[in-house]
Amino acid sequence: MKKSRVFVLVLAVLCLLFAFAACSASESWGGAASDGESGSTAIVGTGVERKIVYSAYVRLESSEAASVSAALMLRCNEAGGYVESQREYGDADGCSRVDLVLRVPTAQLETFLQGVGESGKVLSRTISSTDITTQYVDAESKKAALTESKTALQAMREAGGLSASEQIAVIDKIAEIDAELQSIELLLTQYDSTLDYSRVEIRIDRPASYAGAIVGISIVGVLLLAFLVAVIVLSVKLFGVKKRAKSPPQA
Repeated sequence: MKKSRVFVLVLAVLCLLFAFAACSASESWGGAASDGESGSTAIVGTGVERKIVYSAYVRLESSEAASVSAALMLRCNEAGGYVESQREYGDADGCSRVDLVLRVPTAQLETFLQGVGESGKVLSRTISSTDITTQYVDAESKKAALTESKTALQAMREAGGLSASEQIAVIDKIAEIDAELQSIELLLTQYDSTLDYSRVEIRIDRPASYAGAIVGISIVGVLLLAFLVAVIVLSVKLFGVKKRAKSPPQA
């Protein structure tokens, strides 16, 4: 009976540790999505290496949007990155716009962006950063706590002397810890991916052609001229009606 009480006490303590780790890990999932806000409670020491996620947005203008897009994707692959998405938009004159989302190794980000600036006329360029140090350290701490709890449960099981129901309780708790560990390991993998590969969004627009601008201006001019002619004709008719109305009737 005494041994059973000790088992229940130890299992209860481990359950509390597991519940705390699971709750904090869930907060880390939510905190990772916000820009500059942390959902975790871990305190980051001054000696901890900062974990900074970088992203960039560049808007280009080029008469050869499709070829510039192909060249940038090739340059991204050569830098060790990959293409996340590509969308092309066209009109009667061909490709008018391309939207790219590239993943570029963070170590090559500045060099890559310099090359992007040489590919066309840069209309805008934005670089932003998000510090995920607290979330990262928090996730690592929860992983360590869960791993320690799992090790203690496995040692308890291997020591023997547990009843069948106690064995089942330990096995179930280990399975719960394994599931939570998989979630945290996935989160850390996602963190590492965003740290190692910066997200670069590029929009390439084809400039409006000179001929198209002339045609547009011509159409507007014709419409305006037609409107003025209509106004003049209507004014003449109204003037004629008023003049006839004022004239004395003929005998």
